[in-house]
Amino acid sequence: DQTQVVAKYTGLHGEWVEKIPQYGISMLSKRKPVSVSKVLMRGSSHTRALMICDYGDIVVANTHFPLTKETRLEAAADVRRNLREFTLKKPVFLMGDLNAVPDSPEILSLKEDFAVLSDETIPTWPAKAPKIMIDYIMVDKAHADKVKVVSKRTVAAPEATDHCAIAVEVE
Repeated sequence: DQTQVVAKYTGLHGEWVEKIPQYGISMLSKRKPVSVSKVLMRGSSHTRALMICDYGDIVVANTHFPLTKETRLEAAADVRRNLREFTLKKPVFLMGDLNAVPDSPEILSLKEDFAVLSDETIPTWPAKAPKIMIDYIMVDKAHADKVKVVSKRTVAAPEATDHCAIAVEVE
């Protein structure tokens, strides 16, 4: 269980949801979530999922979108539908590898409900020589005016992953 090993060494709480056997989405956080749920995406031969961690006062959702435009559009609709109920009550942060550039239809669909916090001008893939930006951190628009971005960065570590890591510090 790689998530729990990393959690142990970092002193963080680790959560994991399985998409297909032995393949899924992980999240590390300082606080243990009140609940963790998984939504499987429609229309993908390689099942994709949305991980939703509810921390009581905020929700953090993590996902990995499919590769084709049509299935990404369906995934964006799934995300919007499944997170809408939370956005009525508390800030919802959405992050992940969305496999789509900032002006693509699927990202524009998400931007109807979410504001991008990460830097859309810095490429995130491939990590060895980044050419396109496909990784995002967002917050729902209903709470965006209450979130102040303190810093944001993009870090390449090609020895660890094929994407650049992105981070956004918020207050």
